[in-house]
Amino acid sequence: MAPHSGIKLDFGATPVWPKVLPALIWKGVQLTDFFTENKTEMIEVEEGASVEELLAEIYPKLKLVELSNLYKKTKEISLNLNWEFFCVKYGLRFSDNFLPTLELVANLPDEVKKWCINKDVSERDFAPLMALPVMQKGYKYLVGVVGFNPSRNDGVRLFELIADLVLSDADLHSLFAEAKNLNELSRSLWSVRFPLAAEQSQKLTELVKTLPWPLKTQARAVRVGDQSGVEVKMFIHSREDIRKYLDGLAAVDNVLASQNIQRL
Repeated sequence: MAPHSGIKLDFGATPVWPKVLPALIWKGVQLTDFFTENKTEMIEVEEGASVEELLAEIYPKLKLVELSNLYKKTKEISLNLNWEFFCVKYGLRFSDNFLPTLELVANLPDEVKKWCINKDVSERDFAPLMALPVMQKGYKYLVGVVGFNPSRNDGVRLFELIADLVLSDADLHSLFAEAKNLNELSRSLWSVRFPLAAEQSQKLTELVKTLPWPLKTQARAVRVGDQSGVEVKMFIHSREDIRKYLDGLAAVDNVLASQNIQRL
């Protein structure tokens, strides 16, 4: 058996190394098969191969979370890697923020990491969290978000809201305690982050309820990006339907004009 220092580069990568294959050793560091007890079959890789090339061959597909775990593990054992090589290999963009992002992701709670892997969260999605000097106090709220299993876009958007609110010392505990689903949580966080916009949205919701919409018309207040408005749904079967809807919408316009409302 090749000499082995006892150091294992176990960073939680998938898939797991097949048990039938011998473990690979590079300069005394075990690169594979971390779960087999008393592993006796080990192969010392030739000195000519770089550890980056070996890892890329062993793990042809690594996501950002796995790379962050690798980064953390190599720091623990003082193993310096060429991270630009891995960025090229795995189709990532190397920048001044790449290693700090790996550091941040490596320290996230396991529940958040699992969600990030499942949703294939990218480096730039963590940019809002990088603005915080100390994010640890916000970790429990990130766990609360992923507990609702949001989509990638919704989760990243809520991460950004949480980062802003933690930075402003907002009290989020009660919001998470009272939220029964993702929509409730999202509305609550948004209302605290943008109180004036939330108040305007509430007023618009009440206004929509009072307007004389045509029969069989569905109207609701919505917000798209930083703009609020009204979404109107109608079913048109004939030109007569069109005329009826136009007459009905004209009545809505008259009410808005009487109240001097130019924009919703």
